[in-house]
Amino acid sequence: MREIDRFLREIKRTGIEEDIMIGLFMADIQNRESFEDLVRLEEAKKYIPDDRYFMDIIKDREHNLFSIKVYEKEGKRLITEIDYEMCSQDDYLEALSTFKQIKDFYTGDIEIVDGSRQPYQIKAKELLKLLNEKGKEGITIQRYKGLGEMNPEQLWETTMNPEKRSLLKVSIEDAVNADQVFTVLMGNNIETRRMFIEDNALNVRNLDI
Repeated sequence: MREIDRFLREIKRTGIEEDIMIGLFMADIQNRESFEDLVRLEEAKKYIPDDRYFMDIIKDREHNLFSIKVYEKEGKRLITEIDYEMCSQDDYLEALSTFKQIKDFYTGDIEIVDGSRQPYQIKAKELLKLLNEKGKEGITIQRYKGLGEMNPEQLWETTMNPEKRSLLKVSIEDAVNADQVFTVLMGNNIETRRMFIEDNALNVRNLDI
């Protein structure tokens, strides 16, 4: 669910709302055949909320493929065009594969049984938020700029204990490029660092803060 949530947040930055993408996942739109079949795309439209969007199926005669243009219900502003190119991207296909494993969570309400509380129902997105909150109960999180700020006991528990620590080998294939990136991120030129972060923000997969 975290992987799906991350993908939906990334795709939202491009202007595509989450409920549109979930609709495509529910309809299992993923290959060229999906966009050659007008009936299948008409079925796919049913998974995208028509109370928020107006949809129109058009045909690209040059490539003999259909696509769905999605407009705002009010104002008729074009939001996105769902086509084969969009639904053949690696990140889309990876997210779709993950979604299929947890599809049932998105088809209706989820009942939560929490101790002595009265059972209640929530949506998939609310479930992820709930689990994150529950996971933090009883835990204190501290952040340090460097290992030197820790007490000896904390340093042993988090970093030095051989039974818990992880040692990773780092190989530098392009030393010149690595040095340039290091200089940008650690140098004194704030504007260059800001531009680098803005240009690469959406490409980040694992970020340790």
